[in-house]
Amino acid sequence: MLTTIYKNIPHAFKLKAIWVLLLLLLGSILDILGIGVLIPLFKILFDDSFYIKINQYNSSLTKNDIIVIMCLAILLLYLFKNILGLFIEKFKNKFVFNLFEKYSLNILNSYIEKGLIWFNSINSTILFKNIYLIPLYFSTNIVLVILTLLSETIVISVLIIGLIYTNTVVFLLLTSIIIPVLFLYFRLSKRKTNNIGKDLDRLAPKVHQAINDIIFGFLDMKIYQKEKTFKNKYIKLMSQFSDLNITKQYLMIFPSKLTDFVIVASIIGIVIYGNYYNIPSSNIMTLLLTFGLVAMRTIPSINKISTAIMSIRSY
Repeated sequence: MLTTIYKNIPHAFKLKAIWVLLLLLLGSILDILGIGVLIPLFKILFDDSFYIKINQYNSSLTKNDIIVIMCLAILLLYLFKNILGLFIEKFKNKFVFNLFEKYSLNILNSYIEKGLIWFNSINSTILFKNIYLIPLYFSTNIVLVILTLLSETIVISVLIIGLIYTNTVVFLLLTSIIIPVLFLYFRLSKRKTNNIGKDLDRLAPKVHQAINDIIFGFLDMKIYQKEKTFKNKYIKLMSQFSDLNITKQYLMIFPSKLTDFVIVASIIGIVIYGNYYNIPSSNIMTLLLTFGLVAMRTIPSINKISTAIMSIRSY
């Protein structure tokens, strides 16, 4: 799919697409780094043995000095990360909507060149869909969604690799939560998602046609007193359209809510386990903080990934 989309992107946008991917990769790395730098801060706060190890390299610094230095460094990192994140978001959206403009203008120019007879022979709903809706859907619901999917997948992948090498317990906890939840969600929602996408694609031109019938047939509607008929047709179509979108949005948000509950249940399980087996509180605190920080970044990524897959399936 990625190769096909890249081939269909206009030549002038191919280099920009690569830049977008590189910037998203940089943003993902900074996101992960933002999580990683918090862990040593919490470890030095709750684990004196960690401070003793650091103190071996520079004995002139007190524990408070090290904490202040770490806090300032983290603050500067997050300031830089968020400023860069705003720039990346603007660059990404500018790329996507410029791409939409390019596609829409190319289609419009090709239709204008066909002449008046051909133009008048085509239903206005089809023209509107081809000139405006399809380029918009492709740019925002395919290109933009795939860019989001790639960046979030990178974040999740690097987090997993980092956890395998640094904290196997947190890795096992997260994978035992995320994999079953995502598998269950995609298994149950796959057919429903595909059907919603097909139904929305079928209804959209009908809704537009119903509006056109009212606008261009206004005189006849008034003469023959058919206002109720035209209105009921539009209301029926809009009701179906709204119901489908409500279900679609519900399916998109469901994975994050389920994962959120399971992660909180896991934190409670860790606390009960540590208390029952008399594990040192500093070890439990470090484990909880690491797990919480990683989970805090993982839940939004899961939500974005599931939403992205839903959008791709729908269109």
